[in-house]
Amino acid sequence: MSTYAWLSDTHFNMVQDDVFEKLVQSLRQSQAVGIWLTGDIAESHDVEYWLMRLTKETELPVFFVLGNHDFYRSSITSVEAQMEMLHQREQSLYWLDRSDPMWITESTAVVGVGGWGDARAGDFENTPIRINDHRLIQELTGHDRVVLKTKLQDLGLEMGKRLEQKLSQVITAHTIWILTHVPPFREACWYQGNAGDPNWTPDFVCAAVGKVLDQFAQRYPNIQIQVLCGHGHNRGVLHRQKNMMVYTAAAEYRSPAVEMYWTIR
Repeated sequence: MSTYAWLSDTHFNMVQDDVFEKLVQSLRQSQAVGIWLTGDIAESHDVEYWLMRLTKETELPVFFVLGNHDFYRSSITSVEAQMEMLHQREQSLYWLDRSDPMWITESTAVVGVGGWGDARAGDFENTPIRINDHRLIQELTGHDRVVLKTKLQDLGLEMGKRLEQKLSQVITAHTIWILTHVPPFREACWYQGNAGDPNWTPDFVCAAVGKVLDQFAQRYPNIQIQVLCGHGHNRGVLHRQKNMMVYTAAAEYRSPAVEMYWTIR
């Protein structure tokens, strides 16, 4: 029996040292044997620093995916290359986009991909919402909405392919835990108890990942699928299929907290 602490949208770059130390202390005093971190850890210039600090001060391994904020003021290519080197160098840090599936029991596996708001859910053409991704991430800046939509959809497809490849390696599992940043379904994109606002879902749902999950769940009805995500800072639970649950984490800027402790038997 092992317990994992799940955190999301920590935005450590906004956090005072005393707040971070309080979080570390709570994790050290818990029964957790590892940390699951579902993105928006910090920003591009300090995401590595915070990952290193988190694993060293808690003395726990960290299994993580990246969120959109982790690429801010840089490029997707540069940050992913940095995380690849970190993943290879640090034995206690597992970037799940590049990790093989992690078997935490003989029948329970953990996989992960970051996901991306891929403009497939909601009304991308007519929404008045404009998010910072499209001016602070190099690959997404300076494009009209038509080109930007294509780029976002391509990013979503890449994430879906990553997940599909990982899931193909764990078809013997009884339970699969899937860590991702962006909710994979519009029904898991929560705000104040409601889900699926079409103005927000284009940038807050990765429909390509959702499609892979739905198809896998239908093909393997005896595998229990537990999806953990964040991104929107509002909590919610979706019973997507008989064998699939989706948990979306809450978050508050400057006050990172454990969303939940999961005990795996």
